[in-house]
Amino acid sequence: MSDDHDDDQQMAVALRRYEIIGRYLALDPLRGQRRKVLEQLSAQTWLSPDGAPLQVAPDTLRVWIRRYRTGGLGALKDKPRTHRGVGVLSAEQCELVAQLKQDVPERSLERVITIAEEMKLVEPGVLRRSTVHRVLQSRGVSARKARVPDAQDLDRFEAAFPNDLWQSDLLPGVWLPDPQRRGKFRSNGSASYLEWLDDVLQLAPAARDLKLVVPTGFNFKLVDSPHELLAEVQAKNAAKSNTARLLAGWCWKWSDPLPDGLVDDIQIGDFRFPWESKNGKRPPPGIPEAKHWAIDPAGVGQAGTVYSVQGFEMDHVGVIIGPDLVMRDGKWIAAPAKNYSNSLRRKTPEIALPYIKRIYRTLLSRPTQSCSVYCCDEETKKYLADRIIRP
Repeated sequence: MSDDHDDDQQMAVALRRYEIIGRYLALDPLRGQRRKVLEQLSAQTWLSPDGAPLQVAPDTLRVWIRRYRTGGLGALKDKPRTHRGVGVLSAEQCELVAQLKQDVPERSLERVITIAEEMKLVEPGVLRRSTVHRVLQSRGVSARKARVPDAQDLDRFEAAFPNDLWQSDLLPGVWLPDPQRRGKFRSNGSASYLEWLDDVLQLAPAARDLKLVVPTGFNFKLVDSPHELLAEVQAKNAAKSNTARLLAGWCWKWSDPLPDGLVDDIQIGDFRFPWESKNGKRPPPGIPEAKHWAIDPAGVGQAGTVYSVQGFEMDHVGVIIGPDLVMRDGKWIAAPAKNYSNSLRRKTPEIALPYIKRIYRTLLSRPTQSCSVYCCDEETKKYLADRIIRP
């Protein structure tokens, strides 16, 4: 009878915790809004199952959310423990937890807990932040170490969607070359181009109305048709194999490959061109899947999305700015209904705007030598033209 009573109490606790985090789960807030929602929930006073007033810290709410998402309602129950603190772990488990931190010093306590549970080193809900901290502290590995970014380029505005990683390899200002990567400079080593790009897309902290002097600042130009854009990409590849690609915002459907080829999904007037082939869909011979599109010479025969080009560089890129991002009266306007990403189409224009701008920032920052752009919207083209100075 006692066990049944204890189980009822645990279920009551789990249900109350679910009630508290339910608003967060329903809202599913975007990055930048999550902490605010957690703090709002933390500021409220709730009633525990026994009727006592209850306030919950944001970090505790985060733990409950993680436990619910990984284990459902049952994971919100407190598991009975015969030991408290570090005593709940065996010596071998303590070593394994410490090893997770030593392998990647940048891992947070939450990440260590998540990995330990996913690897089944411990039962879900057993580890607490305080326990992990004491284990790490006793072994002198609790602090995060300063870290130099690795050889992969990860740009601060490269996150296209919620939960994507943001990092930085360049801040506006003086260009600082990496001594370990001599001769490898995105955008021809031009800090001015990337600084201009952030300002033009209104991603920089403050507007500066920068003008790009071409081609000395960077070889950037606008073209009048997608045919001209593609012709330049093909000419660049003819002159030097596998050095140029056509990129576009995801404003056209992305069809599965057909037995005899790809569908010309990108349609602008009389212009027709296919996207890269989806991964795992077995494209016809000679056509690379999206994961190989950026490095396979045959990739020049398809346009790339942000998913396929992120992290890669080319000598030259031609970029189609689609109807999902237009300039009106000095402000960027998003049209998520014209974007084929399910995660963006459901968002309001205001919420979708920063993500769509980051997508184009990623596309426009791929070239190392030159970039040409075709705008589906004439007013957007005029805005970009006004921000260029050609002596």
